Amino acid sequence: MVYVGLIDVAQSPTGSNVWRSIGNAYFSNSKLHNDQHSFGVNPNNPSECLMGGDGGVFRLNYNSGAASWTITPLNEKLGGTTQFYHAAYHPTNAAILIGGTQDNASPASRGDLNHWDNPGAGDGGFAVISQSNPALQYNTSQGLNLYKTTNTWASSSNVSVPNPLSESTPFIAPIYGDPTNGNVLYAGRQSLYRYTNGPNTWEGPLGGVTMSAGGTIRSIAVAASNGNRIYAGSADGKVFRSLDRGATWTNITGTIPNRIIKDIAVDPANADSLLIVLGGASGVARVYQCLNGGSATPTWTSKSGSGGSALPDITHSTVCIDPRAPTTTWYVGADVGAFMTKDAGATWSNITNPLGLPNVRVDELTFVPGQASLYVATHGRGIWRIDTGSTALQALTFSKNPIYSANTLTITVQLTVAAPAGGAVVSLSSNNVGVVAPPIDVIVPQGSNTASVNVAVPYRTADATALITASMNDQQISNTVLVKFLQADINHDGIVDLTDYTRLLNAFDATSASANWDAPCDLNGDGIVDLTDYTIVVVQFNLGGS
Repeated sequence: MVYVGLIDVAQSPTGSNVWRSIGNAYFSNSKLHNDQHSFGVNPNNPSECLMGGDGGVFRLNYNSGAASWTITPLNEKLGGTTQFYHAAYHPTNAAILIGGTQDNASPASRGDLNHWDNPGAGDGGFAVISQSNPALQYNTSQGLNLYKTTNTWASSSNVSVPNPLSESTPFIAPIYGDPTNGNVLYAGRQSLYRYTNGPNTWEGPLGGVTMSAGGTIRSIAVAASNGNRIYAGSADGKVFRSLDRGATWTNITGTIPNRIIKDIAVDPANADSLLIVLGGASGVARVYQCLNGGSATPTWTSKSGSGGSALPDITHSTVCIDPRAPTTTWYVGADVGAFMTKDAGATWSNITNPLGLPNVRVDELTFVPGQASLYVATHGRGIWRIDTGSTALQALTFSKNPIYSANTLTITVQLTVAAPAGGAVVSLSSNNVGVVAPPIDVIVPQGSNTASVNVAVPYRTADATALITASMNDQQISNTVLVKFLQADINHDGIVDLTDYTRLLNAFDATSASANWDAPCDLNGDGIVDLTDYTIVVVQFNLGGS
């Protein structure tokens, strides 16, 4: 008995040149998903076999006497065997996501993880969910066919990428959502193209630059802190950078080994700091960092570690920066699982088994701040979500600094990830409550990572400062605000406007003995309301306000 697996599984009952289909993969009554990858025979029962392919794992039971067979799918008991290439996630709702898969289109959960739809086609690829408008989503199929929905796949349209230069296109071609503009999408062939939702327009090739003569673009990244900064990596080991939103490009490859640039991650707070991971043959480091990506001659440093704590020298497909500690904490995915560093690549640890992940190829890692979750898209065991722990303080900011007295100051606290159920309580304090006296607590609502409070700043007759401190758990973060005296604010309402001007005019030329004397209008305190006071009002006119 001989079996051969290609698209279908064929059987030769006698080991001769007589073959028959086992799975009927070519037909509507198919018993087996097409595209086979593995076949195993039970050594204790030759009539029982296991088959693995693009549709997962199936069991074959053959009855030689009756020359019949049954095929049973085993995927449900395995907890998912889908081969995801890439995926995209809702900013706050863990039940909304979509991913592209090998020969299984683009499965999507629209709010119920127990019931998925599949709005895609063919071999699914990259996907994008707009982080500012999550109802706007994209999926792709082989060859950069692109599909868009504006209503979470209740309906969709084909917005495929133009190819005016007849460029080569990767089978699984990259798309990337601009983190600074939820209506903008980038797509890569040998050149880069840009799509804008709304006007439904494509631009490109951007800058007229072919970034890979012998290959194609494989990775794209746009800096979250600067939408003008774009990076792209190619199959022939080149990295390109644009400082002007794609109008011009610079090759910044430098000393990077000639391997596929599989992924690029940019520090969310620093457009100059980025990481890349390399695929391809062995013999090179796999993670490289650049800290001066915006300079004339960017430099690259290996961050793959050394010795027993180094990354394995195999293909790596994905790199992800933890936004809570972007300079030190990173994740990478390789053909044998997931790895993590907390010391900027000096040492790496295999987090596959400790986090409960299967030993399988990891194609994409994504950190979703609003969910405090790390997502792992695997090529063979579906998608996994890892809760990365509690929130932490990230920033304490003021609406104005300095601010004039008698105005309202808005104090904003920002967390690294979204607040959990019930919200997060942040305590506020001031070292000078006579200058700024914030409320004791501010609550960051569940699902949000920011909260603001308005504080009335009393009128002052001299400049002063207050150190405001935000505290949560064992963490504190402080910021100093300067409150300035506004001399021409005659009526103490926090702004110099027509009211102050009119009041000064009514008291003009008056002294303390005059019937129209108005002491606050004597701004310089010389006993008379005159041109000097008028000049002060003119110079400070329109200053102030919250």
